[in-house]
Amino acid sequence: MIHGYAQNGKPSKALALFKNLNLDQLEVMHRDTFIFATILGACTDLLALSCGKQIHACILIDGLELDSVLCSSVINLYGKCGDFDCADRVMNIMNEPDDFFLSALISGCISNGEELEALLVFNKMRRKGIQEDASTVANVLSAGSNLPIIELIKQMHGHAHKFGVTDGMVVASALLDTYSKCQSPYGACKLFSELKAYDTILLNTMITVYSNCGRIEDAKWIFKTIPSKTLISRNSMLVGTTKNACPSEALDIFCQMNELDLKMDEFSLASVISACASTSSLELGEQNDKADEVTWNTMLMGYATNGYGIEALTFFSKMGHAGVRPSVITFTGVLSACDHMAWLKKEETGRYINSRCQKSKLMPDQEKIEYLSESWQDRNTKASFIHLQDYE
Repeated sequence: MIHGYAQNGKPSKALALFKNLNLDQLEVMHRDTFIFATILGACTDLLALSCGKQIHACILIDGLELDSVLCSSVINLYGKCGDFDCADRVMNIMNEPDDFFLSALISGCISNGEELEALLVFNKMRRKGIQEDASTVANVLSAGSNLPIIELIKQMHGHAHKFGVTDGMVVASALLDTYSKCQSPYGACKLFSELKAYDTILLNTMITVYSNCGRIEDAKWIFKTIPSKTLISRNSMLVGTTKNACPSEALDIFCQMNELDLKMDEFSLASVISACASTSSLELGEQNDKADEVTWNTMLMGYATNGYGIEALTFFSKMGHAGVRPSVITFTGVLSACDHMAWLKKEETGRYINSRCQKSKLMPDQEKIEYLSESWQDRNTKASFIHLQDYE
């Protein structure tokens, strides 16, 4: 049961059950390596260092041998919880620590923001003649990208090539990501040209790399070759086309995402707003055959909530010319745009929005109505708004 809880994302229940079992002396006698390794994993998931140390003490008291499984669990606990001194002491008492233990410790250093400590562990690993695996190389590259030190990355690239692990997806993706973060697109592009196989994560990284160094056509080619485009793929391409002055294509991608009912995040919205703001004609308005009510409203709300008041109202006007029927969401966005620009007190603004409301027979909620009416200080407008609610 302890193992079941731990493996199914319920480390707290696993730990509670373990504590209860320790109250029974008969159960205490049956504690073995498997149970201790499992409960140490639960402590690691909870970052419960104090509890983990107590478990470690129980292992020593019970006289259990620190085999590879237990050592790995203990080192992983101390590494992930940031107690590198204890992790180092456990490492030192091992006769022949292998790359698995050291990789776990390096990973723990990185997760605690101790990149330099991770590099020291890797150097110690090399001095002991321990051969690292692809996972260890990827972890060290991650540490290098966070520093960032381009010379270190180049050295690790050469080291990985020497041991023949650069063709693997794990190391290749780590290298590309590291070169990208270190502002070295040439290194990333050169590596990509040498690879024989790719996965979606790697291709998404290269879309960003090519976009950042102005090679937008290469980024577009990669995007087209991805068989199963993810939200990250589309976001990367959306940002890339926006950065490289391709607003029409950015808007096309945005519309496709909307048609596929993909969840929009702040990056998608910020990029498409930037694409529209970079054009004087508000291209999505001109391409209304591609846009439905949801897309129009999403764009209008994006403008309004990001401080583009003039653009939001211009967009609202274009909706009318395009024959798109506004909704409650539309008027909420318009009111927000007016509010940002302190236009709610302008009588002509109120008359225009009121006219559009009457034509659409839709109204914002009561709170908006009251707020709008107070701002305009126009009782006739308020009465007209309240009357229109009958049409909802």
